[in-house]
Amino acid sequence: MSDKMTAPARARTGQLDHIAHTDPPKKLCILLSIDWGTFKFAAGFSICANGDTISVHEPSILSFNDIDCLVPMMATWYNKDLVHGFELRDLLRDGKVKSEDVIEFFKLALYDHGGQVPMSKRANRVKEQLAQLGKSTHELFTAHLKAVFEDCKWEIRRSGMRFHFKAEDLAQMPVKVRLSVPRMWSPSARRQMQEAAQAAGIPLVALASEPPSVLAYFVYKIANGSIDFGTQLKKAIRR
Repeated sequence: MSDKMTAPARARTGQLDHIAHTDPPKKLCILLSIDWGTFKFAAGFSICANGDTISVHEPSILSFNDIDCLVPMMATWYNKDLVHGFELRDLLRDGKVKSEDVIEFFKLALYDHGGQVPMSKRANRVKEQLAQLGKSTHELFTAHLKAVFEDCKWEIRRSGMRFHFKAEDLAQMPVKVRLSVPRMWSPSARRQMQEAAQAAGIPLVALASEPPSVLAYFVYKIANGSIDFGTQLKKAIRR
């Protein structure tokens, strides 16, 4: 069976049997954070006591299909279903999807470009592609957020063995979602994201501005003495 099988296909074949069978503590929930970027998206999660903000384990970054934690922001419809990320990349490689049908950087359609020609052109290109496919930006955002949410839930269940939880118990835990959004976004753009998330069936969505989210992460890591500044950040600090 191919390692590149999509999450729904893997779920249907029951490939979650290897997850540890230890009973989880009661009243737990999953806090899922999604960085819905312009070029790529990433996600991380922690398991918390319901109603509490204190994790029962270190927040974990999700790796999708054992390929990467950064998934390309590209999408289109194939056989009436939305495909995106690595699955779409494979379809492109195999010649099953035309490159002109692939919609990239669609987050730019939510920006107020203020006369910036390159960004306006890219946003207009997204709208033109959607019109050719008979779709709207709302349909694209809804379908993509739903696909991302389902992929994240699959990867969380698959990661459960590291935290001694059964896949079925993780599947029953309520999920609280935070989506990062640019600070410069208008109230209209934020409302469109909330509406798309609700239409996608994503529960308890909170929008978090990107700069405070990054700052909160660094404060948390520094407080725990586990920060790795990385080469580029170390150079910036020295300046």
